[in-house]
Amino acid sequence: MSKELKFRAWSVTDNRYSKPFGLDFSVLNYTDDDGLDVIKSKSLSNEVVQQFTGIKDRKGNDIYEGDIVKGIDASNENFTCIVNNVYGSFRIGEHNEALLYNLSHKLDVVGNVYENKDLITTE
Repeated sequence: MSKELKFRAWSVTDNRYSKPFGLDFSVLNYTDDDGLDVIKSKSLSNEVVQQFTGIKDRKGNDIYEGDIVKGIDASNENFTCIVNNVYGSFRIGEHNEALLYNLSHKLDVVGNVYENKDLITTE
């Protein structure tokens, strides 16, 4: 079984995500959220590409890097954190200490870093 490689792009210009897509070298092809156009671009200067982790949350939603997830830790405390790609692995936690793979069955995607910055608090 091979890992499904999917990405999404946040458009800085349009303030929205694309639908999931695959990468073909330097050309980015995807259908916009309305399903109307195929966008072809050799420049990714206005998009922030985020990779699908290959993991789904408790509800079956795809988890991408940059997603904000909510869960309950071993001490029965609620937590909210960002999914990061650190040294080739997807991690969560204040210091990226937890592997996403180990906790995905306990997590729900509640937003992302571009559309829901208010979900993350800094102390």
